[in-house]
Amino acid sequence: MKVRTLVPTLFLVLALGAPAFAAGPLLFDKGEYATRRARLAERIPDGAAVFLGATLPTGFNEFVQNNDLMYFAGVEIPNAVLVIDGRSKTSTLFFTISDAAARNEGISLDLVRNAAAVTGIERVAPIDQFTPALARLANGGAVLYTPFKPEELARECSAEKLGQLQNSMVMNLWDGRLTRELQFVKNLRERLPHATVRDVSPFVWELRAIKSPAEIAHMRKVGLLGVEAHRAMMRATRAGAPEYELSAAFEYAS
Repeated sequence: MKVRTLVPTLFLVLALGAPAFAAGPLLFDKGEYATRRARLAERIPDGAAVFLGATLPTGFNEFVQNNDLMYFAGVEIPNAVLVIDGRSKTSTLFFTISDAAARNEGISLDLVRNAAAVTGIERVAPIDQFTPALARLANGGAVLYTPFKPEELARECSAEKLGQLQNSMVMNLWDGRLTRELQFVKNLRERLPHATVRDVSPFVWELRAIKSPAEIAHMRKVGLLGVEAHRAMMRATRAGAPEYELSAAFEYAS
């Protein structure tokens, strides 16, 4: 890792979801997430927002939840789905994971076993109930809102990521695949042809642009931590010092 990349990486990871200052399974108090879900629900009174969680990495990298699911639920559970119903003003978290798999991924067993109590989300259901629930929403006339742009993982920006995937995959004559999000939109429109599907991203970006007192306090902690990490790296600097030593000093202090 290049030393110059450490600061933005540290800031984004801590500010958007890593449990550096968390007192439990969630980064913020569950009331913070409930407020965010309620504000989104106010913006979609005619339907429900559907957020697909991140999938497990194919290699040995640590699992990282995408920013949207972290923002509204705070859960580091792979393959989870969050539905925020703007009509009933309630939310449902869908996931299925065994205790053994949770331990392997470093996921809190309290979160897995008591998700409703830990997160404050009104309903928690196995992932195999997601498809029937989606059909019920569509049959009930709900507009289905979902992100059209790619998910943001650590050190990613959805708009830039979309441009890169459009060039390397979607518009590539020898590839042509849709992004995961656009494939989901396509599937929704084909399998639920009577449903209206709209992009929820503008509403999410509007909410995330204004930081709450809890978010501001956390970002200040992140800033102070970055200062201390920089100081540690400067103290470790010497003539001929390899980059990995400075990186190690920075990361240890952070």
